[in-house]
Amino acid sequence: MDQIQCIRLFRRVAEAKSFSAVAPEFGLTQPMVSKRIAWLEAELGVTLLRRSTRGIELTTEGQKLFRNGGHALDELDAVLSAVKNEKLQLSGVLRVTASLAFSRLIIAPLLEELTAQNPELRLQFTLSDGYVDMVEKNIDLAFRIGDLPDSSLKAIRIGMSHRSLYASEGYLKKFGTPKTLEDLSAHRCLYYNRIAEQPAWPLTDGKNKRVSFAFRPVLESDGSELIRESVINGLGVALLPTWMITDRQDSKKVRAIMQNFSPTPSPIYAVTTGARELSAKQRLVIDYFRKCFEKDEQLNLRA
Repeated sequence: MDQIQCIRLFRRVAEAKSFSAVAPEFGLTQPMVSKRIAWLEAELGVTLLRRSTRGIELTTEGQKLFRNGGHALDELDAVLSAVKNEKLQLSGVLRVTASLAFSRLIIAPLLEELTAQNPELRLQFTLSDGYVDMVEKNIDLAFRIGDLPDSSLKAIRIGMSHRSLYASEGYLKKFGTPKTLEDLSAHRCLYYNRIAEQPAWPLTDGKNKRVSFAFRPVLESDGSELIRESVINGLGVALLPTWMITDRQDSKKVRAIMQNFSPTPSPIYAVTTGARELSAKQRLVIDYFRKCFEKDEQLNLRA
């Protein structure tokens, strides 16, 4: 068997802590993955992985191979990439993850030009409003908005997400336009509950002093698209990224209100796993979107 390929296989199993999850990445079945790991262990004369009630764990020898062998593979990949021409570096699959709304409204309109400029590049998107484990899912690049608690990830800030309170013209005509936080507390508020478990918006008091505005929502959801559509349809008031109200037809129906109470902008990051140097494909896509965002006032780093 190919020892280097088996080490690559071992590394992914150690990262994902699963034989079955890794098997499709290599075009193998789970028994074939187990067989190749067993062959590698026999070649080295050590046990690398141990199954337990908590899943797959690395032995001391396995930890050493994972740490040192991983660095060696990265160096080997860097050398191989260096001897390839740029066209080859920019071909193949790049696995990307992002939220549903951001992908539909921001990323999708920009993909035609990106793929036209790089016809050999293939993109595979995993879309979710929830957290996607980049290591477990073997993701190359993630677009994430807001603070990043996981310090093992490498984050490059490529834009800013501005937010405002929005309500439809029909709703405001029926219930009136709030001017103060006290006014707002009497309105029908819609809550995207991935912000925090307890319904509250990180607003300002109108004088740049941060306040947490707590309320009882008439609707809450972990899906930002549902909140957006509910605002457009006149159900109530919601705190939304300004980039979510980009369609001309929608912007005629919906209006930003109490803009001096809007929260501070949140950074938009291009995220990769921390240990490896950026590949040519990762650099290409990150630079492309950063340049696109620089032209967009709603996403501009300096806006």
